[in-house]
Amino acid sequence: MNYVPFVSDMLKKHSVEFEMHQIDMEHKIREEISSLRDERYEEFGYNYAKHNPFSAMRELLKGLTDKYRRISKLEVAGCTVERRPVFAVHISKAQSKTKPVILIECGIHAREWSAFEVCFYIISELLKQKTEKVQKLTSMYDFVILPALNPDGYVYSWTKDRMWRKNRSCDLPKEQCENICIGVDINRNFDVNFYADDLLKMPCTEDYRGKSPFSERESQVVKKIIKKLQNRLLAYFCFHSFLSVWTFPWAKTKELPENYEEMERVAKVATDTLQTMSNNTAYKTGSAANMIYVVPGTSADYAYDVGGAKYAFNVELRQGKEEKGGFIMSESEIIPLCEETFAALENCILAMQPNRS
Repeated sequence: MNYVPFVSDMLKKHSVEFEMHQIDMEHKIREEISSLRDERYEEFGYNYAKHNPFSAMRELLKGLTDKYRRISKLEVAGCTVERRPVFAVHISKAQSKTKPVILIECGIHAREWSAFEVCFYIISELLKQKTEKVQKLTSMYDFVILPALNPDGYVYSWTKDRMWRKNRSCDLPKEQCENICIGVDINRNFDVNFYADDLLKMPCTEDYRGKSPFSERESQVVKKIIKKLQNRLLAYFCFHSFLSVWTFPWAKTKELPENYEEMERVAKVATDTLQTMSNNTAYKTGSAANMIYVVPGTSADYAYDVGGAKYAFNVELRQGKEEKGGFIMSESEIIPLCEETFAALENCILAMQPNRS
């Protein structure tokens, strides 16, 4: 269905300025998947400069955590409806039950490939880099990283529908699932104002919330990890694309949380880094509801509200610079995006107050 005339009429009615861009998405998708691999960035069958299938992601995690087994551990934190593992990577220089924890989640939306890629780069840098900043970070904090929270959806976006967003769950017997709308938006499935928006209860929409809070195996993984961390969770990051904003709670309401000034201060450290490193790409900061839209059931709100994280950030990475293709990013831009995002993450965490109070 073509929504362009309806949306453009609404924007004109409210005197909102806008531009329309026509993009050959089919060409960009073919270009995105078919380009040759660059061996300079390849490790354990995964290439940091390319888009990778889930099988390569799995091999990279196994390879890295085996090579750096003294400071890392690979956990299968859950299993999807299609029997794929949901991995959690633990990075800790010293076994401690008191060190603050940084929890990072990526890939909750299948089509946001750059979010997956950034997370795998973060894991690699934290394990391999000997810089003063990385050494300080890994000495001060433990890291738990969920690099591919939605593997079923990701695989489907590779094999069937590049723009697929949700997971692949279905409440009916398998033979009945092929002819109905399936999948849940995992980032609407958390128990934070879950029932507030009736528009999210329709299974055929992209942002269907699911039948109940934590009905999905993927959101259950996040809940379990947050509960296990108890009073140690200092900060929660979830990476998305492609709006170029670094937001914090709330998403469920336009009201601001008590420590919003502190979160905004830290967020601006990150966006200043991004603007410098990305050749003046303007990232904005603010609460998610005020910067994007009001939405219940998000992971960042849950980590902040229920998990007790002092800092919770929903990071929308930038889109590609070569062409405005939204979720489709040229492979030539993956490494620059990863480098600038990791630098922003470093500075953001180092700017935090390490005590949770």
